[in-house]
Amino acid sequence: MSILDFLDRKRRRPDPASEASDAVGAISQSLDELPEDERRFVAAFAYLLGRVANADGVITDEEQEGMAAIVERVGGLDEARAKLALDIARRQNELFGSTENFLVAREFRSISEREQRRRLLECLIEVAVADGSISNDEENEIGFIGAEIGFSRREVLDALAPYAKKRELLKGLES
Repeated sequence: MSILDFLDRKRRRPDPASEASDAVGAISQSLDELPEDERRFVAAFAYLLGRVANADGVITDEEQEGMAAIVERVGGLDEARAKLALDIARRQNELFGSTENFLVAREFRSISEREQRRRLLECLIEVAVADGSISNDEENEIGFIGAEIGFSRREVLDALAPYAKKRELLKGLES
């Protein structure tokens, strides 16, 4: 192989399937009643919800219940299957979070439409506010995920705007 052939291979876009997240694969195995593409979508969605819920180091019962309801709704799953997917997502995040977080977000971006990503952004906020307030850590995580899935900082802030009274960052700034 010549150096030119080698460099040409380096410039080619890798196959998206070869960049698939291990965490998404582990979660999607529990969703065997869904077609493969839907499994990966729901798995990535559940994982990203868990990132926000765990951003402050604590997943409250309200956040857990909120995530389960969202995964049931989005994935068309029964309660037990939604909770199983979330449990696996939580374990994957605990084990591989720092390395998998970006990979999962990138995979979600590649397998979703912009409207689906916008809906995820809304659900991330719904999870953060489930316990009554959006912590600074949760808001930061929403911002990171928003950027990773293709939203500008302005778009993320616009999505957060209706929750101004729930945002710890803005508490005490009201006149």
